[in-house]
Amino acid sequence: MKAFKEKKGLGLAAKFILSITLLLITEIAVLSIYILDHERQILYDTLQEKGLALANNLAYNSQYGMLTANERILSNLVEGVIKQPDVAYCIIEDLNGNMLVSKQNKPEFRVPREIVRAAQESQESISQYFELPSGRDYYEISAPVTAEVRAATGDEEVLFQDRQASVKEKQGVVRIGISLERVDIAFKQAQEIIFSIGIAVTLLAIIVGIFLTHMVLAPVKQLVNATQIVAGGNLGHKVSVKASDEIGLLARSFNQMIETLRKTMTSIDRLNNEIAERRKVEEELRQDREYVASILETANQAFVGSDSEGLITNWNRCAEKTFGWLSKEVVGRRLSDVIFPRSVRADYERDIKHFLATGEGAFLNKTQESMGLHRGCRPFPIEMTIWHHKIGQQRHFFAFISDITERRRSEKLIFQKVEELNRSNRELEEFAYIASHDLQEPLRKVKTFGDRLIQKYKDVLEEQGRDYLMRMESAINRMQTLINDLLTYSRVTSRAQPFTLIDLNGILHEVLSDLEIKTEETNAQIHVDDLPAIEADPVQMRQLFQNLIGNALKFCKPEVPPCVEIRRVVDVPREEDTDDAPGIDKETCIIRVIDNGIGFEEKYKKQIFRVFQRLHGRKEYTGTGIGLAVCRKIVIRHGGLIEAESVPEKGSTFTIILPLRQSKKEEQKEA
Repeated sequence: MKAFKEKKGLGLAAKFILSITLLLITEIAVLSIYILDHERQILYDTLQEKGLALANNLAYNSQYGMLTANERILSNLVEGVIKQPDVAYCIIEDLNGNMLVSKQNKPEFRVPREIVRAAQESQESISQYFELPSGRDYYEISAPVTAEVRAATGDEEVLFQDRQASVKEKQGVVRIGISLERVDIAFKQAQEIIFSIGIAVTLLAIIVGIFLTHMVLAPVKQLVNATQIVAGGNLGHKVSVKASDEIGLLARSFNQMIETLRKTMTSIDRLNNEIAERRKVEEELRQDREYVASILETANQAFVGSDSEGLITNWNRCAEKTFGWLSKEVVGRRLSDVIFPRSVRADYERDIKHFLATGEGAFLNKTQESMGLHRGCRPFPIEMTIWHHKIGQQRHFFAFISDITERRRSEKLIFQKVEELNRSNRELEEFAYIASHDLQEPLRKVKTFGDRLIQKYKDVLEEQGRDYLMRMESAINRMQTLINDLLTYSRVTSRAQPFTLIDLNGILHEVLSDLEIKTEETNAQIHVDDLPAIEADPVQMRQLFQNLIGNALKFCKPEVPPCVEIRRVVDVPREEDTDDAPGIDKETCIIRVIDNGIGFEEKYKKQIFRVFQRLHGRKEYTGTGIGLAVCRKIVIRHGGLIEAESVPEKGSTFTIILPLRQSKKEEQKEA
């Protein structure tokens, strides 16, 4: 969420204060102008009324003086008037405009002649406003002086007693100048006072405006700041305005809006995340489907699919090659009619219907062999694995199918070869046994006659003759040993006993008893762990341990007493297959025979298990080199494995892995 950019200009507070100030100044100015103008007009009217009163009063009092032309009386009257404030001058004129009496306080006042004529001609009091070139203004007030005279005689006799027989005649004019200087001064003072009051009121208005602005705009500023914070992305911010007026209502509404917005944004974010996750999952599913479809399409096995009605839905390239039908030719057709001969269709349809009805299908998820049908109506053997998958409410069946015609031929050929090899091995073992057995008798005769020659003619023969006889006897003994070892090797399979449950501890005790003399001669130390009971041939187990322990006692270092350890290794499962013992399961017994003898190089660890293989000359160590070959053959017969590890002059370790229980397959093979 991006924060909005604030434009520069007058703030709301400044606008508010400026508006209030301008409004107050305008109101004060208008009111001041109105008041001043009104007060000025009142003063002008007051002075004008005063001047009219003075003029009328002077005109009335001057009647007698005018009739009698008494200047003293008129002068006294004018003197009394001129002393009045605001009177600038006072003049009494006759009808001809001649000044009878004139008094002037301010000599700068000059009266135009046209005003005099107007005053002479008028029968009423006249008040006119004038402004001098000096800027001073005044009122010119004139009043006619009238007198009552007798109407009958025409004499100018003043009638003071009988006024019924008299008429009024104009005798002259009284002119009084009323100065407005004092009014102007008062007006200026009033202006200054009002201006000062206006400035004070304006300042007070500004202060009050600032205070009111602060009161009004502080919550507004909080709302603005909160808006900027929220616009910056912080939806958890709230406005803390406690006012109960419209601003408080706005703040509470703002908080509710932000809370609603936060929940909405949270829901939108969650929805966006769910949408993104769903799109990701959908994309992964799409890629997986494409990947699986690519694998199925390019698989080296025929892949076919059908719906619950048995109609073909899937048919890959290998299926086209296996059955001879293109995908577009078979999709929508019945699967059993396309890939199975008539002899198999009924069984397949029955199994599918039974599964759809009961949910039980013994034929599913199993690799089974059957017969397929090529497009050319040629049946051929197949191997297939069928499984079912529910897509929505529809059940679909899929199968991987392989043409095993070549495998059948290979299996048949291998079976024939195995039979021939087994027959050859049996014949070879029988030949070896018979040959070894038949060689025993002539060899014994040769040995017997050789012994007699030595006994009877030992002293007669020369040294060379005796040497020949001794060599012949040695060769006969070696030949006899070889024949016996060969018989032993052949009897591992030809004279084998059935497997029974035996205690290896008892077998090992008998072996150590037989080797007791050799043990004492070499001063050897033999340490034995507690061994388990296993199913095995007891005679061959005895021969196995006797050969291994005998070799440990024989191939010892000079002047170093042999030390032999028979250890049982626990919790070391072995799962890998070997050429000698494929598929050894986890229920095995692992025994190690460890010695401190002369050892051998690691490169000979397989060679020593071959027949008649020796690493030392006959003069160094006796033997024919067949003992370890017999051990290997015994272990293999029991479905086990034997290995050797060694370091020259450090000793050797022989590891024997034997199953605790023999499988039925092995027992049937022995039978």
